[in-house]
Amino acid sequence: MRDAPPIRRLAAVALAGALAVGLLGGCGSEEGTKAERAKAEQLQAKLAPHDLDIDTDTAVSLYGDDGGKVCALAEDPAAMEREGLLAHPRFALRRLHVTTDAVIYTEAVIEVYCPDQLGNVREYIEGLRVADEN
Repeated sequence: MRDAPPIRRLAAVALAGALAVGLLGGCGSEEGTKAERAKAEQLQAKLAPHDLDIDTDTAVSLYGDDGGKVCALAEDPAAMEREGLLAHPRFALRRLHVTTDAVIYTEAVIEVYCPDQLGNVREYIEGLRVADEN
């Protein structure tokens, strides 16, 4: 391979990379693992009494089995503030109104995917103004 022309080396590297991506990309299930789907169904069950819903595949994609970025943010109150878990900080100089549905949805996600962080999230939510839509 060392004596091969540069274009052949490039082609070989590109082919090897494509094969690796194809093999690794094919390892996961498109529909998610059983654990991911079970978590998605738990989330749906928590949201149903509030007339809120999320498609199973969407929940699997967004949250996996560990809550993804939402749970990472929930671990750190400063990150919740900086990243704007419910209210995006870049659009206002002071905390924004958030809807009751957004609070219910966020708490449901936390309860299902990272329940040990629920206290952090509730403390963060208490600092926001929640606007009742009804």
